[in-house]
Amino acid sequence: MEKFIPLGKMSKKKQREIHRLSRKDWGGISPVTRKEKNPKAYNRAAEKRKGASRKNWEASYFYFADKALFPMSVL
Repeated sequence: MEKFIPLGKMSKKKQREIHRLSRKDWGGISPVTRKEKNPKAYNRAAEKRKGASRKNWEASYFYFADKALFPMSVL
């Protein structure tokens, strides 16, 4: 039978080993709390993407409208 040695009197290396063995394993999952995104919440990045595509569409629409009104020979 081994002699009992209090944790405080053990070497730091032995203390670390005991603490490492006493810790729980999460079984491959992250212990960080997660929650789903709120679909009704304002999302600035999504709005920027929508705005960029809308601007591109408006610019191309006016370009084609301009071409329809003024053929190349007139310009």
